[in-house]
Amino acid sequence: MGMKYLMAICILLLTHLVYSQKDTITINQSDIEIVKKQVYNHQDVRGGYDLIKKYISKQTNQPLNGFYKVIVEKHCFYTLYFQQGSKSLNEADNFNFIRYYKNNKLYKLDVFLPLSFTRLYYYSVENFDCNLKKIDVKKKYIYDDSLVSSIKMKQSKKKNKIKWKYKKQKFIFLSNELCL
Repeated sequence: MGMKYLMAICILLLTHLVYSQKDTITINQSDIEIVKKQVYNHQDVRGGYDLIKKYISKQTNQPLNGFYKVIVEKHCFYTLYFQQGSKSLNEADNFNFIRYYKNNKLYKLDVFLPLSFTRLYYYSVENFDCNLKKIDVKKKYIYDDSLVSSIKMKQSKKKNKIKWKYKKQKFIFLSNELCL
């Protein structure tokens, strides 16, 4: 009885590990090429050019698409979604949370707003913790990651939601999106 029980638990655990990782694509950061270019914007009535930053697999020469675990070095990695090589998602209400880990501990969080909100900026928080009341948020340009401004935001956690607030600007996230 004991051996069958132990074997059943091992099979259940292995099945869980195999299928829970099925949708995550692992790639080394050195296997990613970043392509930056200016593209004329036909959709905007004002015309003009957009600065485009695409992430391409060096092995397939195709834009990254899907959920990735990007290995930086032995104990450092980050996770994120790519959509046709972009960190910004097209869906109107989908934020892209890039979680940076060192020794399996979250140490940084980047938040990319949907393209319908902005094509220019993203927000970055060093030493992120869901339980902090105030956080230092860096607003950065998507194209070159340069700093636009640094903002002290209030963070509140209620039930299953986390709210970031600065003056009249507010971001509301589901707790399970930020706090894993």
